[in-house]
Amino acid sequence: MIESSHIAVPASPEHRLVQFLGPIAFFAGAVLLEKPDQIRIEREP
Repeated sequence: MIESSHIAVPASPEHRLVQFLGPIAFFAGAVLLEKPDQIRIEREP
């Protein structure tokens, strides 16, 4: 796929949301994969 959708729709709320949440979701996924035990302990009472 060619990343040219931002040219056709410059002010698309969906596109901005994807750009904003994309890196956050990637970082969160990396943390979950690297430290599953620590997160599990934090979530347990």
